[in-house]
Amino acid sequence: MNDPDAHARTALRLIGPDPQNWVPDRPGIDHNVMIVGGGQSGSAFAFALRRAGIGKIAVIDMAADEARAGVWLNAARMNVLRTPKTLPGPECGIAALSFQAWYEARNGEAAYAAVERIPRAAWAEYLAWYRRFLGIPVRYRTRLLRIEPAERYFRVHLEVEGVEAIETARKIILANGVAGNGGTYVPPALTEGLPPHLYAHTADAIDFAGLRGKKVAVVGGAASAFDAAGVALEAGAASVDLFARRAGSRHRPPTASSPSISRSPAPATSSSPAPARNWPSSLTTSCYGATATSHRPTSKIPILAPILTSARLTNILKKRRVRRPI
Repeated sequence: MNDPDAHARTALRLIGPDPQNWVPDRPGIDHNVMIVGGGQSGSAFAFALRRAGIGKIAVIDMAADEARAGVWLNAARMNVLRTPKTLPGPECGIAALSFQAWYEARNGEAAYAAVERIPRAAWAEYLAWYRRFLGIPVRYRTRLLRIEPAERYFRVHLEVEGVEAIETARKIILANGVAGNGGTYVPPALTEGLPPHLYAHTADAIDFAGLRGKKVAVVGGAASAFDAAGVALEAGAASVDLFARRAGSRHRPPTASSPSISRSPAPATSSSPAPARNWPSSLTTSCYGATATSHRPTSKIPILAPILTSARLTNILKKRRVRRPI
């Protein structure tokens, strides 16, 4: 029976076993390194540290299990990754551990060559394989509460399975994505001006089917904003307005192949080139102090911002300025 992991096993055998832990033990220290977040970055750090001869590494994640950890199977809604498939991943220079090697071992070289960008679900499956194949244990249901500096180490306050605990670590790596940057944020202008059923954060489970035929507003103009907007349009929303604070767009100009782009006095913009999609309605981006542009986008990209009806948002923003970054 063909073993799809044979090449990867050979590569690990040829580079030899992991070096022994060269970091001297210290009394009262539980971990040399604690990595907060067991996603792609946390897993890559764990493997790289292990190969560098650093032992006693702990990887924690607040999610209930692997399927609910990270964004790829949860908040992310793009169909394919935005980055080119040729960029290095978490393989740490070992080609046999790359996404390409994993994908070709299961689907063949021709199948990988036919992939323009990596499907999101395939990327999530690859990362799960990466953790299991390399034996990277992740302690799920473990939430970081507080980091307390001590003498040449840290006291890490945790909630483990609902019970508070304190562990010690020499170093801490924060690889917990949005949660490590203060978590999700919904402006008070929305939480105080709208009932909860009229807005949602893109990190939430959104009923996009319920937006069919409605006018939708998205606060934010970055990756997940366009992702949410695209899904809303695909679900049948009548239109989507994006509201962004910056005075211009950093997305690349549309190409000649971009479908149905109508221009206002300011140049219209679109996402990076990708196969065209027949979204059913227009998508409008508005920047405070800048002329709004209206276009039908060419691809889905992944907002960390709420969704609500456009008319209600416009009225709220006229009365109250949002001062905190979205």
